[in-house]
Amino acid sequence: LDHRPHRVSVQPSEREILEILQDEGGVMGKSQLARFMGVTSVYAESLCRKLTDKGCLEEVDIKTFALTPVGEAIGRAALAKTKAKEQKQRASQDKRKKKVQAVRDAARAEMQAMADGEETQ
Repeated sequence: LDHRPHRVSVQPSEREILEILQDEGGVMGKSQLARFMGVTSVYAESLCRKLTDKGCLEEVDIKTFALTPVGEAIGRAALAKTKAKEQKQRASQDKRKKKVQAVRDAARAEMQAMADGEETQ
């Protein structure tokens, strides 16, 4: 008997809902989810219904959805991946900023050296 959890296939917009719910406490109304995503509440609700059918969410009441253990696992993984990607982007931006600053510092030093050379003539 196979006791491994079955894999659930979710679309990027569905994954975004799971990620938001994971980050925001696991329970949220469809209108609030829609605001987080920048979509209509009708669209957010249709995504939530699909996720409910897939076993990732459960309907708490007519307007509110909550993560199931399956949804929580997917949301946690998606959130970790997003945070790692953001951290990598920040590190890359910091590296670029340091490079630009080094070039500016070198240019200033060169201009200062030229100015100092003109003053001694």
